[in-house]
This record gives sequence, structure tokens and C-alpha cells, in this order.
Amino acid sequence: MEGDGVSPYKPPADRTLKKKLFLSQETPEQEDTTAFTAPPRVGLTPRTLLGATTEGMKQNATPSCSKKKVRKRKKSGDVAASKKVVNDKLPTPWRKMHHLGQPMLPTHIVQQVTPDMRSLHDAVVMKEDLLLRDRNPSYPVLMAKVPTGFGFVTTYPADLMFIRYEDIFRLLNMQQLDRNLVRLLSLSMAHDIAMENTADIAIMDPFYMTPTVVQNEQAFLAKYIKDILVLNKDKKCFAIPYFREFKYCTLLLFHPYHSHVSYLDSGLDPDKDFTELKSTLDKAISGFIAEMTYYVVYHGRVPGVYEDWEDCRRQVHRFSGNSYKGYTTLEEAEARYANFRVGQRGEMWMTPFIVMMLAATASIVYYVIVV
Repeated sequence: MEGDGVSPYKPPADRTLKKKLFLSQETPEQEDTTAFTAPPRVGLTPRTLLGATTEGMKQNATPSCSKKKVRKRKKSGDVAASKKVVNDKLPTPWRKMHHLGQPMLPTHIVQQVTPDMRSLHDAVVMKEDLLLRDRNPSYPVLMAKVPTGFGFVTTYPADLMFIRYEDIFRLLNMQQLDRNLVRLLSLSMAHDIAMENTADIAIMDPFYMTPTVVQNEQAFLAKYIKDILVLNKDKKCFAIPYFREFKYCTLLLFHPYHSHVSYLDSGLDPDKDFTELKSTLDKAISGFIAEMTYYVVYHGRVPGVYEDWEDCRRQVHRFSGNSYKGYTTLEEAEARYANFRVGQRGEMWMTPFIVMMLAATASIVYYVIVV
């Protein structure tokens, strides 16, 4: 078998195998593989690096006078529109619901709040811990008794206020403000005003200030507000919290002697409607004016004591400020007007005296200068 082996095929020397990719493609010329072409050198040589460094040092040796950049001033526009909206939410992420026995705020937030808020937080956590250890725990709630003498409703069921721990958690985390918390704050402010004898302002109990009472018991609410105004007739401004749908709170600044009400609202509720509330306040003002039988006009066309409201209104029309005030008895109205006239006469007596003193001083100065 070895002798009969077939010798391998050798192509002729003058032929070369050529392969065409396409039938119409011409065969390229065969390249000379023996010739060697050195690839271009890429990179930094020591000579190139030295030259670039020397050139850079020469350029830095002579500093160029470059023009200063001129600041571009912003175009004047609406300053209020360019301000960022302040976020009134808690900036740190925290649990959305309160866990019984757990802190209501992160530790670093608790250390930054006021001492009163910190003591409230610690007291609630301590009481919750005691409730968890008790075999028969009660509902986690705080109870407050409404005292008498501050103009607040003290009849059932308004004689007690219940503050849940969940409401305190929402207060600390700025989620929602409960009605009882606002009423408790109003009671605290009314107590401070009474103890400090603060003039011209009073706080009204917001127990009946809800849309349900405004719509269904308008006459009752108007009489309630009128009685508060008559009881505090020496006050010029009344602060009244008003709750809409137990979610939004609006603060009313009620000026009965000027028939003016300011609505301080956050604007979060786009569907707010104060039509029924305005009608209730108008009825309360009308009842208050009718209750004030005698009116003293201090600054008007003809100052004096008037029994009819229309006569008083004509005298104080277009007069700003505290131009008039109402009183329930004629004796009180006449006494107030008499005291006002005495003070006015004192001012009238002082005015000629001051004029005479100024004239004498001017004559003395003139005599000294001329002589």
C-alpha cells in the first residue's frame, strides 16, 4: 500500500488561485508581501514633551491681558413669582401612621423642637408604654374639661374635649390638624387674653363653626355669634376658626363695628364656598346692631349720642377709624360721651397755650437778632 500511494496534487507554478466575490469585480493586483512598511509612531517622545513644556513656559511668562467677565444682571420682573414655594411638610421621611409605644418623631427632630413639644412627645410615649404593660388598657386619648368664664360652650357634649394620640402624631408630623386641638388652642389663647387683660381682641369658641351647622342651623348660629359680640362689646376684633369638611381650617377676623370680615385661608381647597357663612355673619351683625340701642358718635358730622342706627350711620359715613360705638344703656352712652368731651376740651385748651408759647418764642428770637 505504501508503494501504491498517490502523490499529492501540485498546481502549476505559472498559475495562481484567484477568487472573485462578485462576477463583475476585477481581480486586484497581488501585493508584495516581502516589503515591510513601519507603522506610524503614536505618542509623546521625550523631545516632543520637552518642546511642548518649553513653549508653555514661554507663554506663561508673559501674562496676557484678558478682559474681565461682566456679570449679567437679571431682568426685573415679578419678585413674588420668582420665589420658591415653602414646603410646610416634615422634610425627613418618617412613618405615615403612628405605632403604639414608638416615638412619634425621629430622634434628631425631637432634639430640635421646643421644650413644650418635646415634653408632650415624651409624655405620650411614656403613657403608651404604660398602656402596653397594662392587662386592661384604656383607649389612648387625653381628656380636657372646658372651664367656665371664657365664653366657651360648656354644655354636653361640648363640655369635654378628647385628644387622641393619633391626632398628636398628625400634629407633630404636620399631616392634619384636628378640630379638638384647634379648640384647645383657642381656649388657651382666650385664657391668656383674660389673664393679661388684653384689649380690643377676643377668641370665639369654634365648636359650632362647621358647614353642617351653618347650613342647617343658621338662625341658631347667628344668635350665638350675636350673643358673643354683645357679651364682649368692648372688643373690636374677634378671631373665629372655621372648619370646612373637617379637613380645612379658615381663620376669620371679625370686626363688628366696621362690618368687615377677613378670611385667612391656605388656599389648598379649590372648591371653597363661603356664601352660607357670609349670610350667617350678616344676620349676626344685624342682631348686634339692633341690640346696641344707644350709639356714641366720637368722630363724625355731628358728634353725640344717638338712639337710631340710621342716624348714627349718617353721621359716621365716610369717616375712618373708631368713629362710633354702641352701648346697651343710655347712662353708659352719655357717660362715655361726657368723658370724651372733657378730654377734647383739654386738648382745645392746650392748643391756644401752645400757640401763645410759640409766638412769644418767635418774638424773643426776632428781638435778639434785630437788636
